[in-house]
Amino acid sequence: MKRLNLKTGTGSDVMQISSILTVSEKNGSLMSPFWFTIIVGTLVLGISGIEAAPDNLQAILKRIDRHRKRLVSHAPQLNIERFTSHSKQHVRCGERWEGVAHIAAEYRNPYDPDEIDVSARIVLPNGKAITIPAFYLEPCEPLDGLTRMTAGVPYRRTGNGHWRVRFAPFLPGRHQVTLVAKDRHGKTVQSKPVTFMAEANDDNPGYIRIARANPQYFEDTAQEKLFWPAGVNIAWTRRHELRKHRPAQPPCYEYYFRRASGQMNATRVWLCHWAWLEWVPYQDAPQTSWTGYAGLGYYNPMIADTLDRVFELAEKHHIRIMLVTEDNNELMKTDHPDSWAAHPYNRIYGGPCSEPKDYFSSAQARRWYKKRLRYIIARWGYSTSLWAINSWNDMRTPNPAVLTWLREMRSFCHRLVSGWRPIIYGSNYTLAASTITDYSQGRVMAGKPAIIQECQHAHDDHWFAGSVRRQLWRGLSSGLAGVMVWPHVQVDRCDAWSIFRPVVNLTAELPLNRTPTRPIDRAQIRIDVPSTDRTFWSISDFSPYGDVSFWHDTKAKNTFEIDPQQGSWLQQWCPTLFAPKRQSWHHPLTFRLSQTRKGDLFLLRIKEIGPGTQTLDVRVADQPVRQFVFKKGRRYLDESEQWIRLPLPTGRDVTIQITLSHGDWLRLASVHHASHRSAAHDLVIPTGLRYGAGGILYLENASYDRRTLELFSERPVTLANLRLSFKVDTPRPCFVRQFDPISGKVLSKQTIVPKQRMLYLTIPHLEQALVIQWEQRDITGR
Repeated sequence: MKRLNLKTGTGSDVMQISSILTVSEKNGSLMSPFWFTIIVGTLVLGISGIEAAPDNLQAILKRIDRHRKRLVSHAPQLNIERFTSHSKQHVRCGERWEGVAHIAAEYRNPYDPDEIDVSARIVLPNGKAITIPAFYLEPCEPLDGLTRMTAGVPYRRTGNGHWRVRFAPFLPGRHQVTLVAKDRHGKTVQSKPVTFMAEANDDNPGYIRIARANPQYFEDTAQEKLFWPAGVNIAWTRRHELRKHRPAQPPCYEYYFRRASGQMNATRVWLCHWAWLEWVPYQDAPQTSWTGYAGLGYYNPMIADTLDRVFELAEKHHIRIMLVTEDNNELMKTDHPDSWAAHPYNRIYGGPCSEPKDYFSSAQARRWYKKRLRYIIARWGYSTSLWAINSWNDMRTPNPAVLTWLREMRSFCHRLVSGWRPIIYGSNYTLAASTITDYSQGRVMAGKPAIIQECQHAHDDHWFAGSVRRQLWRGLSSGLAGVMVWPHVQVDRCDAWSIFRPVVNLTAELPLNRTPTRPIDRAQIRIDVPSTDRTFWSISDFSPYGDVSFWHDTKAKNTFEIDPQQGSWLQQWCPTLFAPKRQSWHHPLTFRLSQTRKGDLFLLRIKEIGPGTQTLDVRVADQPVRQFVFKKGRRYLDESEQWIRLPLPTGRDVTIQITLSHGDWLRLASVHHASHRSAAHDLVIPTGLRYGAGGILYLENASYDRRTLELFSERPVTLANLRLSFKVDTPRPCFVRQFDPISGKVLSKQTIVPKQRMLYLTIPHLEQALVIQWEQRDITGR
């Protein structure tokens, strides 16, 4: 063994890599290609950004090298030694068939299709042939048998690595599968065909695709029924999670999917953020899933096994999965093991990128990313529970390089599954990105579905279920294609799993995917409510959201456009204000309200102040500046100190500018708009959607609001004897049902004949909310 020291530098910037490399005493050649890549890459790329290298870099590199050496094969020639069926001879359509192959070949990395490319050619019962990718599998299992998507789970290896093919037949009849393998020299061999029979399956749910008749929605391929995703993100499991039931059991998907079964139909699972498929072994944790990492182009077999189990559970409980492949933390320049400091594309580990910004522009990085997408689709693309792939959670505004990257990855995914299954590819990047991806982020646009993946909700457990329920029904009745919420821990803590069931059950009956839809203008709906002596407040909430630091963050926004009538998350809002002494962090915060009415208020809720005395300056429109002084920091404010009420002028584009003029720092919790309403009918908020010969209308009672109770001591009021009228498309009779959106129970059914194409309804009482659904039919019921 010889010690090799390498120094590179520019000016005063010097980096030293000092590692023990195996050197052949016979010919002096380096025996570790991994170390050679590290050294040459450093020489070629220079040292820009290397100051971010972790203190344990040498130990990480040794662990990577040790893992990679274990996978090297020196077989003299390419040969498929055995290819057999791992499933029964007969499988039902929509269920998994699996083939197992043992292949002799020369390669360093069996996961890299450039070194050993394995695929399957399948001849379908109709004579058509398709090609799907195979994947390399290293058998392993969790020690406790539980399914947990997180790092550091105790795992053990249970066998030798080999290749597999997974496929869910969609046609009944005989299937013939031939395995094809190609090595890095271009030599190709193929196996003898393996056959299996697929049987018809009336319970086959099919895959999810964008609806053919109305691409604003999703539908299944088996029965062409509407799929309207509603559920909670069960993104991961963490050791600290407290559960409503079985608190002694570690958090696991067996528990969460059992609780979700029959309640919701969709979730998001993260193949990232402590459950990365491709990462570096940043932590030395023997006999855990940390030992499965080996850097660029190597996929953790323990995380992959966990996701196998997640999909099997999802299929059992009829839950569709949007698979999240990356999180914005991965490109943050910090020293945390979930950031660029541990990213396999970082050139300090032999990756192709000097800086996070190179991730999207580097041609080499894009090639490696496609290999990971190929592996994901090869291993889990068979599953009817794989609904969509979602890249880059919590990202927002894309630059041109990102747009090019998204376009390339979407096209790659669609080519990979061509003739086999539909795939829906999207990203949390917004704006121009939504014109590229298969769905948009929460913004209804022509020609594609719009989804809210993490809807706004109350953080207070008492109000949580009601706030999520409101978002679900508002979303459905406003034309969204699906609504999901975060986090699963709060859903479980509040025992709120059932909030999804009513909307899931109703959408299963609706033909939104088969007919054009259009929103109902509120001005077209007349609501008459008997007068009352009370006056009312209606409050909209605006809260910070996303992975924007509470401290200075270069991605933070300082100006926000607000619709006072619609509460929302404020993406990229850093809620901490800094005084001028922190010059580079000091910035005013501006809110611009599109429309205000007489008597409206703007409310600030202040959570915490920094040391000393903090002076907050607030200017509303052109009014004089008002100052608010908070003393005796650093501390959290008492409830009596938290709220600032600002009267608003009447008009359009009213601005509120907030600045911390003296002190150190001050943190806002949220901002709110309050509107004073004197007429009872103003309390009824309608949202409606027409489809074909019918429609759906969601009515909210605005007096059921936690903020009006907390701020104005205003208790909810039940509205009685409402009269509702709106125009319908034809004079045919309307079959009308009224639903309780909380229980899903049908409250009434009636057939009403429109008068001059106006439908008139009487609602005996309106507590929190009501759902009205109607369809126009002729006398025969058609």
